[in-house]
Amino acid sequence: MKALYLLFIAVTFLYATQSEITISNQKYRISEDSYNEYGEKGSTLTLYSADSKTAVLSFTTYEKYGGCGKRNYKESIYDVDGESLTIYDKWSGYDISGYREMIYHFKDGKAKLISSKFYIIDKSMENGQKVKNMLLKTSKDSKQEEILKHYINSIERAYKGEFLFKKDKDELIARVERAFEKSMKDRWGR
Repeated sequence: MKALYLLFIAVTFLYATQSEITISNQKYRISEDSYNEYGEKGSTLTLYSADSKTAVLSFTTYEKYGGCGKRNYKESIYDVDGESLTIYDKWSGYDISGYREMIYHFKDGKAKLISSKFYIIDKSMENGQKVKNMLLKTSKDSKQEEILKHYINSIERAYKGEFLFKKDKDELIARVERAFEKSMKDRWGR
């Protein structure tokens, strides 16, 4: 029994060692928690200061929600680059589709959001379906412009960032797709 207990401690220690990252020359412990409640499934990732139990940053890494035939998905990955952590999000499904890139700068054990850019069409928001169709059009009348402006203001508040158009949107989508492709290659060694 004692040998089994020691093996458990050794495996726990090894797992804990693997769940640390370094950002801005400071170590952070990673905790990933899953949930499955009321038809929603997903997982969240939380970064803790290695020397405390204080959460520094938390975000959803996977989420599946919505009823049968109206299912929505969100996937997120992250990349560490020196003093910053970038989170890349992709949504797909019945009510929502889009991409987001959030960049957090780390200093003195704290994370600060320095950039949040996205292109998200959320049909569940007011006029969401109309906006999806309007964004595909090149010319809009004044009423359509007003609806689009209201939608952009609402979605920027809801998703806490800047809604991108045209070339900026295309560059964002390319960055997020490259990040997901790199993550898959790193994960599977290809």
